[in-house]
Amino acid sequence: MKRFYDWPERLDAAVRGRLRMPFAYGQHDCCMAAADLIHAVTGVDPMKAYRGQYHSAASAVRLFHSAGHSSLVTAVDSALTAHGAHTIQVLQASIGDLVIAQTALPDALGSDACGIAVGERALFPSDVGWISLPVRQAHTAYRIGHQHG
Repeated sequence: MKRFYDWPERLDAAVRGRLRMPFAYGQHDCCMAAADLIHAVTGVDPMKAYRGQYHSAASAVRLFHSAGHSSLVTAVDSALTAHGAHTIQVLQASIGDLVIAQTALPDALGSDACGIAVGERALFPSDVGWISLPVRQAHTAYRIGHQHG
């Protein structure tokens, strides 16, 4: 995956475009929102195989299990690494990278949720819009694409 030359503007537009988007499993939950932002930055949808395939936490768990994944974390890891993303130290996460943190968000499958780093904080979708948590609270991070330059 490569980031577009204008990826910062694309990321900003994608985040702003989802400010008022209601939370919805399979459409605007932590996995799909993160995948949408990754798509905006790289043109790659790492969660394409799962898009529109579930509509609740329970059906997401069933879908991930049927695909051979024991958790959200293993499903996301498989999807990201298939597209060339790799894990990094959490404190190395920079703008546009994906992080996984334990949260109390309503969609947190097994309490894990995906977010996108936007500096020292990461954005996660919730039933009240985007919320931000410190990146340092994440337990896993992935470098998303490499930057042109």
